[in-house]
Amino acid sequence: MLNIFRHSRKSKNDAGRSRLFGRLPPSWRFSPTPRLIQTAAFTCFLILFLWSSWPFAGDERVNPNIIPRKEFIPTETFLALDPLVPVCASVAARTLVWSLWFAFGVFLASLLIPGGFCAYVCPLGTTIDLFDWLIAKRIKRFRLRSPAEGRWWFGLRYHILLIAIIASVAGVTITGFVAAIPILSRAMTFTVGPIQIGLLQGWYRVPPMNMTHLFSLLPFAFALLVSFLAPRFWCKYVCPTGAAIAVFSLFRISGRKVKESCIECGKCIQTCPFDAINKDFSTRPMRCSFCQICGGACPADAITFTHRWKRDGMRPEWRSADREADISRRGFLVASVVGCAGAGLLHAPSIQGITKSRALIRPPGAVRDERFLDLCVRCGECVRVCPGGVLRPASIHDQGIKGMWTPYADYTWAGCDENCNFCGHACPTGAIRSLPIEEKRCAAMGTAVVRPNLCLPHAGIDNCDICYKECKSTGYKAISYIRVHATSENEEGYLAPEVDPVKCVGCGRCENRCYLTYVAGTGQMKQAAIDIQPGPVEIKIGSKTVELGGEMRLSPPASYKAEMEKRRKAQESTKRVIDVKW
Repeated sequence: MLNIFRHSRKSKNDAGRSRLFGRLPPSWRFSPTPRLIQTAAFTCFLILFLWSSWPFAGDERVNPNIIPRKEFIPTETFLALDPLVPVCASVAARTLVWSLWFAFGVFLASLLIPGGFCAYVCPLGTTIDLFDWLIAKRIKRFRLRSPAEGRWWFGLRYHILLIAIIASVAGVTITGFVAAIPILSRAMTFTVGPIQIGLLQGWYRVPPMNMTHLFSLLPFAFALLVSFLAPRFWCKYVCPTGAAIAVFSLFRISGRKVKESCIECGKCIQTCPFDAINKDFSTRPMRCSFCQICGGACPADAITFTHRWKRDGMRPEWRSADREADISRRGFLVASVVGCAGAGLLHAPSIQGITKSRALIRPPGAVRDERFLDLCVRCGECVRVCPGGVLRPASIHDQGIKGMWTPYADYTWAGCDENCNFCGHACPTGAIRSLPIEEKRCAAMGTAVVRPNLCLPHAGIDNCDICYKECKSTGYKAISYIRVHATSENEEGYLAPEVDPVKCVGCGRCENRCYLTYVAGTGQMKQAAIDIQPGPVEIKIGSKTVELGGEMRLSPPASYKAEMEKRRKAQESTKRVIDVKW
């Protein structure tokens, strides 16, 4: 029953299939069904990736009518399917993330189809296969000529998995650096994503690349370049996601078996893409991905896939140390030390102090920063779905090593649209909560602050009102005009903008418009005259001081309702802010 994925050489349709798949790689000839499933999964991944920006083609503002359609599309499906992402995020943040159900489903499926995620679903594996077929296999200079058994990298992926788990226990999430789907998602975000936005919305909407983007591509480049050493080198020896699935496959109920009719021709070893066959043609079950290519390549039809307890007519299995025990005691101790030391270094103030760490404005609905850094897996999904390019990946100079590649708001290119809540829907771990659009419009990211020394109306130079009009168009109406610089000669003074922090949610539309007009446009100023700042705001109403969160990054959803009610009462108590202290 489990042999449905392979193509037997004894099939009557062998000649027809040979003509159909004759020009394709051997895996297509010997086992076309897995390749078709793999192609369908990769196509689905591309559709979800490209569709996430499609509704914004040519639009300056988000159309609220597409919100239900956007919420229906599960753009983070493949990230949620990577079992290492939710498991490590849950351990690091000491909480249960919603995508744990997907990880449980993947582990459950591996009982019946061990390693099936790697062979059929993983889009990074498909990308590596394409790279090997198009480029790597044509360059033989760097190919490993000796078997990997006994080499130091043979059990490397289990060491990396152990390091990731120990770091998570210590409160640090490093899956964004090593897990398969986050690596691919981040690479696609910073390569294919800008091209798509440029073609659909205009190249002026694409922020320039910087060293942070290029540095974030290094893990993906490494995953491709090691294919010059051996096909799927990353999947076989480096990928910790595959290692996690392999460990769980120890409890499998099915597996690869070799019949007594085996002629020991060695073709199964030559065609196996995962180095899952021993020298005696028995199986390394922790490496077998159930692709069934070996079964299609066997000229004697001596390979079958059935339940693991079948013995009749099967060759005895060789139980050797190198078959399943791919990690030694020394390796376990080294990985444990590396994981603990790495987590300690990332937490150490001295390491964080190497850079000019600063408070960053996180996306609307983000949890508090200490939990945000534990839950965020640096996948780039929120950056990808942000229609205006507001969200950017943090560099090491922004918030240190631990905060690298985490999203923050940069209003240079656009402001946060009041009709957009897509970053919360795309987050696979809950670092950014999926807020209803009504609640998102009240979830403050920060508070705008006017710089009087730069603002032209405050200096009496110009009657500028672009920030006022922009804020009014969003519906927040947090900017009003007051009289300033009244003198005996000029009793009326000048009209200048003032921000009401009760109404302001820090969307950054005012800052963006000021920047585009006077900094990037006329060049009259070196920086925008109005700036979004994170942190709490103290509003003094008579003798009473009310503190409002500049960022409504509160953990329980009920806290949002309490914060919004506090803002409403403060707004009703006064029409004008008397004193603002940062």
